[in-house]
Amino acid sequence: MPRTCKNGQECRKYKAYENVDDKHVSIIQPILLVGMIFVFYIFYFRLFKRRYASNESYRRKMNKKNISSKPVISLCLNDIVIRIIGNNAHIMENSVEPLNKLSSISELFVIAQISNDVQEKNIIDLFKKLGLFDKGLKEHRLMFCNTSNGRASMIRQLSPLTHVDNDETVIKTLTGKIPNLVQIYENINTSDHANFFTSLQAFTQVICAVATVEGIN
Repeated sequence: MPRTCKNGQECRKYKAYENVDDKHVSIIQPILLVGMIFVFYIFYFRLFKRRYASNESYRRKMNKKNISSKPVISLCLNDIVIRIIGNNAHIMENSVEPLNKLSSISELFVIAQISNDVQEKNIIDLFKKLGLFDKGLKEHRLMFCNTSNGRASMIRQLSPLTHVDNDETVIKTLTGKIPNLVQIYENINTSDHANFFTSLQAFTQVICAVATVEGIN
């Protein structure tokens, strides 16, 4: 039988409860349940967020490590890799293979000194035609300047481990600012402030030997 209230009427509102305590328990339970869900959500969200941030930090560290695992080398292209005649750029003999090898064992940046936009476009087209951007050299690392002073400024900002050039003025300007300076020069006269090689091929052979010893692929 349904319970009756003090006034003798059926207490339909509370007919499901056996006593007053049951009423309080039934109200508290859903509140506790919602509270537990809320606490669990906050805990899980913050934990997930911390783990995600940690993973992102780890990935950034790994990316930096991967980038710095190879030495940064900068190279002047003029009269070492290419020769500019008028607005046309021509690849120099025995320079493609050494350039590809340098691209594979280092973070290579190359700089061409030009006098107009047509020369810039022709150099880019030449590199694409030779497939140099498909063999290790990154297109955004092909840079251009208009003067030797401009090239020296770009190299200083880049701060490579080694810079290779054939302009003795640039070599002297960078002396004391770049750790290693290499001059490619065909005659006997060399700067006292730079290593001397007669060709890019000769320099690359030495660098490849060092890379093999260091385990750089």
